[in-house]
Amino acid sequence: FPRIPQAQPGEEWLQVDLGVPKTVKGVIIQGARGGDSITAVEARAFVRKFKVSYSLNGRDWEYIQDPRTQQPKLFEGNMHYDTPDIRRFDPVPAQYVRVYPERWSPAGIGMRLEVLGCDWTDSKPTVETLGPTVKSEETTTPYPIEEEATECGENCSFEDDKDLQLPSGFNCNFDFPEEPCGWMYDHAKWLRSTWPGSSSPNDRTFPDDRNFLRLQSDGRREGQYARLISPPVHLPRSPVCMEFQYQATGGRGVALQGVREASQESKLLWVIREDQGDEWKHGRIILPSYDMEYQIVFEGVIGKGRSGEIAIDDIRISTDVPLENCMEPISAFAVDTLLPGTEPTVDTVPVQPIPAYWYYVMAAGGAVLVLVSVALALVLHYHRFRYAAKKTDHSITYKTSHYTNGAPLAVEPTLTIKLEQDRGSH
Repeated sequence: FPRIPQAQPGEEWLQVDLGVPKTVKGVIIQGARGGDSITAVEARAFVRKFKVSYSLNGRDWEYIQDPRTQQPKLFEGNMHYDTPDIRRFDPVPAQYVRVYPERWSPAGIGMRLEVLGCDWTDSKPTVETLGPTVKSEETTTPYPIEEEATECGENCSFEDDKDLQLPSGFNCNFDFPEEPCGWMYDHAKWLRSTWPGSSSPNDRTFPDDRNFLRLQSDGRREGQYARLISPPVHLPRSPVCMEFQYQATGGRGVALQGVREASQESKLLWVIREDQGDEWKHGRIILPSYDMEYQIVFEGVIGKGRSGEIAIDDIRISTDVPLENCMEPISAFAVDTLLPGTEPTVDTVPVQPIPAYWYYVMAAGGAVLVLVSVALALVLHYHRFRYAAKKTDHSITYKTSHYTNGAPLAVEPTLTIKLEQDRGSH
């Protein structure tokens, strides 16, 4: 990005140098913006399909293989420029990682990339094995990978926590009335309540008060609508996971949704509707990386004439939850925003069309079948008519070959008796 005139698949790539060999297990990709107008739709670029290759020395490259076909695997990319997508694969040792776009949006090729993996601690590479002037077997022979060599588990990222800069007051449990963190809300609608039990909604005991925000309606008012607005957030490099606790009761008229609001646009990230039960539940939303500052807005809605209650508490950024686990409940996310990886990648299978001449064969066969049916009907009608005519002509013919003199005659005698009905007598 920006748009490359007549770019061909496989000719462009995005390369990452990890500095030292790592155990790579996946990538997180996201689209990008460009151009003069930051609000123009034409400036929103992303990659729809891509391939991944890796190398230990920057010269010898291997593609991530599809285990079914043993060919370079074609990964599904982004469906929207602003939604991060995760693609995982079997662990491989690599210092360099390349992503090759195969298909992209009309706006061009745009990609932000994050590599997932862990430190590779089996052996410490030396200058001789990684130097560009030394050619040895180690540069092309895959290194052994063992599960105990990874120290941070399956889900870890090379993104440093120091790059995560959140405004003070974002993490909030609403315990202190004189300082409601950095979140803004209408105090006449969101009521600060105290948790009546011996523990907080997430089963942790709070110091001092155990408070939360509550939106309530008794069914006699014109409905309720309230917003809870976060401090401005700036995440230009990588997405993060936001956790919170919520409760929603009251039937169909109740809804709680999380929206990302920037200066000139808003996007629905998360929504639950109808009664969710009396228990407090965990919610998790991926806060996407974005070039501009934005705010997270929780909107609580209780319909006109409905009785219900919405409560929210303990909003915070979690650095120990991997992004693939940061979608809870899964029913709160639209289908087009689900992270790829929650559903398998499906290869397109071409279906051969029916040859055109088969349509003529089927039409001719149908015509022949109709003609045969008509002919059979005519034949049956004709035979029935003749049989009926014979029944109306009553006659009896008697022939004999017995003669008085014992000699045959030239003409054989015949006796015919006809029965006719006199129609004039009636």
